[in-house]
Amino acid sequence: MSSLTNPKQRYYYSLLSENDKKIYDDIVSAWRDLNRNVKIPNSPSCGISTMLEYIRYDIPKLFYVDFNGISYRNHFNSVTLNTRFHYTDSEIANLKKQLNKAIKSFTCNILNEKMSPFERELSAHDFLASTVKYDFQSKNDFENASIVAPLLKNRGICEGYAKAFKLLCDEIGVSSLVAFGTAVNSLNYVKTGTGEYEGHAWNIVKIGGKCAHVDVTWDSVNPLQNNSKIRYDYFNLADDEISKDHVWDKNKYPKCDTHNMSYYHVNDYYITSKGDFEKYIINQIKNKVASFNVKFSFEFEDNKEITRYISKAMSKYPLILKTWSYSLGVSYNKAMRTALITIE
Repeated sequence: MSSLTNPKQRYYYSLLSENDKKIYDDIVSAWRDLNRNVKIPNSPSCGISTMLEYIRYDIPKLFYVDFNGISYRNHFNSVTLNTRFHYTDSEIANLKKQLNKAIKSFTCNILNEKMSPFERELSAHDFLASTVKYDFQSKNDFENASIVAPLLKNRGICEGYAKAFKLLCDEIGVSSLVAFGTAVNSLNYVKTGTGEYEGHAWNIVKIGGKCAHVDVTWDSVNPLQNNSKIRYDYFNLADDEISKDHVWDKNKYPKCDTHNMSYYHVNDYYITSKGDFEKYIINQIKNKVASFNVKFSFEFEDNKEITRYISKAMSKYPLILKTWSYSLGVSYNKAMRTALITIE
């Protein structure tokens, strides 16, 4: 695992004053050495709660720190942080070994040297989206909000997904950060187009000097998806796209204003007319591609409308269909104008 103190991988650290950076480093160094009581020369100008929040999202490897169990005492010219850890020292050492093994397995078995930064990022996304299930039953389990549950137990919640994604990106040389704000409850939103906003975490990546949003949680737990298929609805979105259902402090985070980094644009799965959609469908059928993701520049009303359109297009090519017995499935995300289509 790479160093805990690589400034290039710590976005929130870059927001601090030089004096506050020294305090940040002192706290991280103490926790890395498993010291529970940390004495710092003074209170950071950004405030202790903000400092702790920044460390929490900057450094996923501090999975053992209970950020909700930190108290502090002010002295004349110093402050003492009393920290509670979730595990004993021996348990932390054992979990570090297991996490090292999991990360090594990912980097050795999934990546190769010829991959572009986009392909490496996509591999991290696909790995988590395909192996981690959102834990609706134990949302308050602290491990679900850390890298432990996603990487070792195949479960987690949004904070855990985001931290695990950042950690993998750190390991494969893709710049990323954990963003936090609010988002519409995805279960209600995708089904009804309405829902209540709640606290949420996702990621922002930087590739080739351009930034984009990535929400692996929503690509994993989207109730429209087939459980065995990966979604790309929230992979490398611009601000104006993800703002349909996510809210964040735009003054705090990098601007994401490019639309050509998404999975659909890079792979030429972006459909700009219904005529092109028909051609695309028939081409997929000819090649017997059983499952594919597309994004539209226009809007369908719902799954049924897309299904009718595909069925009508397919009926024009009876000779092709004679050689293939199939069932048609469509999962449409109207907010993002994306669809997962299966013809099996």
